Amino acid sequence: RSHTSMLTGVGPEKHKIMWNEWIPEKGLVPVPTIFQLAKKQDKKLVTAIFAGKQKFAHLFLPGSLDGFNMPSYSCKIVAQQAADYIKSNKPNLCFIHFADSDGAGHSYGWGSPEQIKAFADEDQALATIRKAIKKAGIEKSSIIILTADHGGHAKTHGTASDEDTQIPWIIWGKGIKKNFEITDRVMTYDSAATALYALGVPLPAEFDGKPVLSAFQ
Repeated sequence: RSHTSMLTGVGPEKHKIMWNEWIPEKGLVPVPTIFQLAKKQDKKLVTAIFAGKQKFAHLFLPGSLDGFNMPSYSCKIVAQQAADYIKSNKPNLCFIHFADSDGAGHSYGWGSPEQIKAFADEDQALATIRKAIKKAGIEKSSIIILTADHGGHAKTHGTASDEDTQIPWIIWGKGIKKNFEITDRVMTYDSAATALYALGVPLPAEFDGKPVLSAFQ
């Protein structure tokens, strides 16, 4: 559910995605995604999703995405496909999802050696993405948000505990303060608002998310 908030800017009571897997018969998300809102603002904006889980298909609203692929659970494969797309198409708004650490957490436990290894693999995948951004010639005009949709404990998540609800939220790139610690309370749907703000896309009145303005110069 929280991954949907991250890409719609609203909470579950509005986006209605109350499950955490791909269930085709449930259809598509009933509220606009950030990709649809970006396209509504400017049809020339290039948008894309590359994800490690099929559940993101619920967000593939018609006409909202130029690139959409869920090639593998492996972050290495997801990153390579995303990198190839970035170099060829220079997307204005691109969401890339790595699933490895979540899978390792559920299988072996949060903080387990297997999950730490998955984080290392995802770090290498992120390096692949960053190199692609640089090779595409858009590094100086890009902003990257690095975050998660939940934490975890033992082999699960979903409680109201800090372990499950506190996540990293890191932003860097054009117009972003350097060596700055964000002290605002950042929610998952604030990622959507911040991405649209950076693109100059107006936020709908019904948005729950707010852009993290303190991070911008």
